[in-house]
Formats: sequence, C-alpha cells, structure tokens
Amino acid sequence: MEKAGDGLAKIFSPSRIAFTALRVSICSLGLVAPPLVFAADAPFRWPESYAITYSQTGYGTPLLNTYTKDGPKARNDVLGANKRLDTTIFLLNEHKMISIANGITHESALSFKYPSGDPFPTVGRWEFLGTDTLKGSPALKYKVSNDPARHDPSKPMSYFFLWLSADKKIPLRMEEAGMIREFSRYVPGPQDPKLFSAPDNTEEH
Repeated sequence: MEKAGDGLAKIFSPSRIAFTALRVSICSLGLVAPPLVFAADAPFRWPESYAITYSQTGYGTPLLNTYTKDGPKARNDVLGANKRLDTTIFLLNEHKMISIANGITHESALSFKYPSGDPFPTVGRWEFLGTDTLKGSPALKYKVSNDPARHDPSKPMSYFFLWLSADKKIPLRMEEAGMIREFSRYVPGPQDPKLFSAPDNTEEH
C-alpha cells in the first residue's frame, strides 16, 4: 500500500515536474488534450458577483431560472410552466429571506445556512473531453466529477458534462443524469442593489 508521503514525493519529484512542464507546453500548442485538473486550477469559477439565466429540462416541469448574486446577497427568479414567477431573496448579512409569489411578499429570518445557488459546482475534478460546436459557435467540453478529497467512498462518484465558450469565460450548457441546462445570459460583476430590496407590501414572520 502506498503511503501519503510517497504520493507527495512522486508529485513533486524533479522528473514529474519536468514532465508536467513539457506536457503543459505541448497542450498550449493544441497537440494533446490537457490533463485532469482540480478546483484550484479549474477552467471556470464563479465570481463573487454575477447574474445568469438558463432554461432547465429533464427534471419535472421545465423552468426558466435567473440567479443573481452580489456578495452576501442572492436572488433566485423561477418561471415555471404555469408562467408564474416565484422569487426568493437571501440577505446573508441581515439573516433574512424574502419570498415573493402570487403578488404576496413574506419576510422571515434566515435560520439555516444558505446553500449555494450556483448552477453547477466548480470544486471537483475537471477532465477535458475536446472541442465541440453549440449553436454554431465553438465550445470546450468537460466532464466534472466529485472532488476526490471530499467524496464518500461508500457512494458512487457523481459527475456532469459542461460546455464552456472557447475562451473559458462563459458557461454554455450543462448535462447531468437527464437534466439539461442551457445558459442564455451571463453577466459577471456587481449587480443592481434594487434587485435585493423587498417590495412595500412585505409581511414579516
């Protein structure tokens, strides 16, 4: 059985470092596919503030979702098949959650840890599968698996497929176990503060 220290010694050995440098140089020329990378070197990571819109199919009712994040504030707008817009606003610094549905607004204390609303996780193992074309534009396809360091060995390793723009700056499509998300709008950077304000008819609970 290999010891943890042995693994580190192999990773940082002079021959391994030289081979990695050579492989990276070759990859940069587009001659071979890049190696597996982990979270710290992920081709794409969500910024601190951004807004993204996507359609989702394959899991029950088709949805059109817009997720907006600005530091400790987040907003989720979901438009279902019934054409009703449901909005949830999370104000982490104020420990508040605001729900808006059917024209009625409720404000309540945020008593649980807010789960990430990012459309997909970027922590994990990224495997480059090659180039592709989506809607006539070039794209890069990846397979993203669970982070091995956090994975429960008693459970199967989960993964999803992700397409990024050729410059790796824009997510285009995600597929996971029959679910498909098509990203149509991505705006990184600070968002309008008004999006995180409660309407005048808010009821507190």
